[in-house]
Formats: sequence, structure tokens, C-alpha cells
Amino acid sequence: MAREEKKAARKRFDEIIGVAKRHHLAKLLTKNEDDEDFEVSDLRYAMEELGPAFIKLGQLLATRPDMVGNEIADDLKLLRDNTPVTPFDEIRDVIEGELAQPLEDVYCEFNEEPLGSASIGQVYRARLKENGMEVAVKVQKPGIYDVIVPDVKILNNLAGTIDKHVSKSRTYNLPAIAKEFEKSIFKELDYMEEVRNIGKITKNFEEVEYIKIPEVYPEYCTPKLITMELIDGYEVTDLFDNEIEGINNTEIAQYGTQSYLKQVLIDGFFHADPHPGNMIIDAEEKKLCYLDLGMMGILNETFRSDLAQLILLLLGGNANSLVKQLLYMKIISPE
Repeated sequence: MAREEKKAARKRFDEIIGVAKRHHLAKLLTKNEDDEDFEVSDLRYAMEELGPAFIKLGQLLATRPDMVGNEIADDLKLLRDNTPVTPFDEIRDVIEGELAQPLEDVYCEFNEEPLGSASIGQVYRARLKENGMEVAVKVQKPGIYDVIVPDVKILNNLAGTIDKHVSKSRTYNLPAIAKEFEKSIFKELDYMEEVRNIGKITKNFEEVEYIKIPEVYPEYCTPKLITMELIDGYEVTDLFDNEIEGINNTEIAQYGTQSYLKQVLIDGFFHADPHPGNMIIDAEEKKLCYLDLGMMGILNETFRSDLAQLILLLLGGNANSLVKQLLYMKIISPE
């Protein structure tokens, strides 16, 4: 079995290098130089071709323009909208397998067209048979775990290789980032982890009136399925160039900043994938709502204290002290 796994891993690694070459990324992986034919969209196309683990990584990089640059970060945001859709008959099999009963016994209505398709799962609009409540049903794509496991191992190896051979990458400590990505994605593959996260963040915000967290229905939740309150509303990006009646854009910006600082600096439990698609404004209550809580970060009290000091140094504009603090926190390396 070990020999077959190694053979499969070698084959997959060769596939990854092949995709990298087609999209002008190979020199970045093997040498300390760029390819003159590289275009901004090449990284996105490569990640889409390589599948779920790489798509998820790309979605995270879309929130890190400091690492990949503004142009690439903006282009990677398109990964959220272009994720391949799994046919509904395959999704139905997952739902009925997880609930151990026909779909119609649980949901009196179920729209077969997904509201959204992500790298790991798809979300559907439905209505519960027992109480008539309109819900969102998040379903994990079949076989996704077996696809992601070998790719995560390869990503760890690639991070080590790049860190060794591409000197300019060492500022970002890619091996540590890859390890954290591995931990987070395996947690995200267990939907009951998200259910627990929702319960915890709901408690953390129970006295904050401007934040809304969707209610879950635990009797219809499993490691591959979540049934939760459906939130209709607007993505925060809808507010960038529009005025929506009843919504104060300045207040929403303050809600987002205050709530995220609370998560990071006070609670030590924060949304680790806060892209615009995961934050919406509830159309009815005009509250800021956090969605997709499968990937959460945890910070201990010591790190939160160090981070608060880092923020103060950043606001104070003391560059030398700021670099020293970054080194002390091991966010950057001396090289």
C-alpha cells in the first residue's frame, strides 16, 4: 500500500509541475526568478485546474495582497465564483446517506440549484418539513477528503522546497503557513467543527446587537452536512459603489472593524477566512452576519498581547521597533 501511495504521490507531483509549467509558474517553484510570460490570471487558472486544496489555498491568498500583490489577489477573488459545481444527484446521495433517510422526509422544499459552490461544499436553499422554516443546507462534495489529503502533503513539500531555493520567499515563512493551512483545512472538512464554531462565536457575540450569526439545527447536522438559518442580504462589496436604503455604509465598516478586533484581540477566536462572500448584511435586520465558520483561528493570551503591541507600533509609525516586534513574534524571519 505504501508503495502505491508513493507512486500516486509522485504522479500527482508531476501533474502539479506540469500545470505549473503550462501556466508559467515552474521557474518560481524551482528557481529564484519569474517567467516573463507569466500573466496575472495564470495562478488562478493553475489552482482551478489543480482542484479543491489549491482552490482553497488560492481563496486564502486572495486575502493576502501583502504576499502576492494587489493584482493577483484581486484576480484570485474570482475563484469564489468559478468553483466547479457537483451534480445534484451526487449531492442528494450525500444528504440521504448522512441523514439516513430520504431527503423529502426532512425538507418539504429543496432547490436543486445551489446558492453557491465552494471548493469543499455547496449550499442550497430549502425548507424544513417539521416547522416550515427556510434554511440553508451546506453539503460536502463527495470524495473530497480523499482528494485533499495527498494534495496537502504535496503543498507542505512544495512550501519547503520554495523556502529552500527561493530566497525572497523566506520573509513569509511558507512552511509554517502550509502547516497552518493543513490544520485548518482538515478542521474545515469536519462540518461538526463548524457547528461547534457557530455555537462558540454566537456566545461571544450574544451581547453585541449589530452582529448576527445564523442559527443551526443540530438534529440535521453531521460531519458532511449542516442545516442552518437562511440569511438573505447583501455582500459587503455591494456597498462599495452603492447606497442601499436602510443601510449606513460607515456604520457597517465600523461594525466589521470592531467585531473583528474583538474576535482577534479579546476573544482569541476569529474568522480565519473573512473574504467578502463570508460577510453579508442581513436584509431584514441590517446587521452584519458572519458565514462559513469552518475555518477559525485561535490566539492565546500571550500572542494577543504581543499583537496589540504590534498594532500600537504600527499606528505609531516606528519602523525599527515594528520590525523587531515582527521578528520577536516570528511573523518574519531574519533572512
